[in-house]
Amino acid sequence: MRVLGIEGTAWCASAALYDAETDSVLIESNPYEPDSGGIHPREAAEHMSEAIPEVVDAVLTAAETEHGPDAIDAVAFSKGPGLGPCLRTVATAARALAGVLDVPLVGVNHMVAHLEIGRHQSGFENPVCLNASGANAHLLGYHDGRYRVLGETMDAGVGNAIDKFTRHVGWDHPGGPKVEAAAAEAAAERSPRSASRRSRSAAGRSGSGPSRRRSVAPPTRTRSATRSRRSRAASRRGTHGRRCSPTWRAIRR
Repeated sequence: MRVLGIEGTAWCASAALYDAETDSVLIESNPYEPDSGGIHPREAAEHMSEAIPEVVDAVLTAAETEHGPDAIDAVAFSKGPGLGPCLRTVATAARALAGVLDVPLVGVNHMVAHLEIGRHQSGFENPVCLNASGANAHLLGYHDGRYRVLGETMDAGVGNAIDKFTRHVGWDHPGGPKVEAAAAEAAAERSPRSASRRSRSAAGRSGSGPSRRRSVAPPTRTRSATRSRRSRAASRRGTHGRRCSPTWRAIRR
């Protein structure tokens, strides 16, 4: 079985082809990169409407080239949690594609998908999983076909706290990799005599400590910056002469 999945819960538009027989994945992604600050839902949705057709067409073309016109057995899409405007764009594209291909449409929970990928790749039957994303931070256990929440943040998720911190220091989105790189550099320079601190229990933990130390006002967006973003978005529209899959051309018409 081969499944074409479409992901667009927040900032990265992606399409992937998963082949269950070979356990292989082909992924095409197009991330949204704001000029400053964090993710703006309206701008992220505009990016999705432009990027989703491109990444889906790339994956669909590759699948039909290798496996023929009946390459896709099902279409899956991220149904949430995520940003509402982005989720609606992805759901519309997935429904249209499944209808044209006449294959089943499967909605997937965003958080469960992350956990299931880890469980599948690790081979563990009943793992304990740490899920740390933008607005969600959970410690979960899997048993008897169900995930159970063992602990979670009481206020802000780890990703949300990191976003607030990176906006304050002036790093652009995504800030997570930049925080990780800075932490690795600091760890290399740290004195070996530094005493380690005992961590608190994961259950019921607060993830907002770094962001509470001072309030961070969102950056002001100017009209010129908005026009600049729109002009760049306009230049990305369309396929610019790239040959589209016949199936995707039919959907876009």
